[in-house]
Amino acid sequence: LLTALAASMTFVACDNKDDEMGQLDNTPKSVSIDLSNVIPVTRGAGQEVEDNSKVSLTDLQVFFTDGTTLYKGKTHYFSNKSNFDDRADKVFHFLPAEVNKVIVVGNNGSQINASTYVDLKKDLIIAEQQNPTDLDLYKEVELTSVSGQDEAGHPLYKAKVVLEPRVSRIEIGKFEYTAPT
Repeated sequence: LLTALAASMTFVACDNKDDEMGQLDNTPKSVSIDLSNVIPVTRGAGQEVEDNSKVSLTDLQVFFTDGTTLYKGKTHYFSNKSNFDDRADKVFHFLPAEVNKVIVVGNNGSQINASTYVDLKKDLIIAEQQNPTDLDLYKEVELTSVSGQDEAGHPLYKAKVVLEPRVSRIEIGKFEYTAPT
């Protein structure tokens, strides 16, 4: 009888999945997104881009990931810049506890339907980014610190997203020279 009791206690101990703190936190997360360096689209030609200038944004899509899977909040968010700005709050609720990063893709022009991080990277082919006036914007931000709780009592993370082009230069594919006559 004592052996059976010891064995049952062993099974109970093995079934207890504790993290470093002794508790497993499966509480849903909420993330507040701040897009501080973007402006509505304006077109200009022949002007250099100044350092620390704001980028033009037409549309954006927000993804949440644990580094492998892309998770959805209440909706898989895709919107134009005006609709995003018109939201009463920029908080995305009921995200799985596994989420540790937010990804924002801007100016892609269409909704991306990737379900994994690898698929998202495949969909965002950098070789297609050759027009300097029409570049996708991109940023990944780690969720590192809780800034309080949302109204449902879930941890609220804040992500300051500074969108940037995914390419640092445009490659020239062909060059011709005509000698003066």
